[in-house]
Amino acid sequence: MKHLKVSCTKCSDGVVKSAWPIELHSGDRPKLQWILDDYYTVPYGALIPIVGEKYIK
Repeated sequence: MKHLKVSCTKCSDGVVKSAWPIELHSGDRPKLQWILDDYYTVPYGALIPIVGEKYIK
């Protein structure tokens, strides 16, 4: 099994911290990359839909 490096990015506009495993969807089957002793953040902009309005206040 090929090991892929996952970096735990901390965004300046991060609104969520998570250590949930990253799902890697490449190849025949999805793989989980577990994060040990670290976390990543989800940036605010990732939660804003391209279409629509008033979903997030």
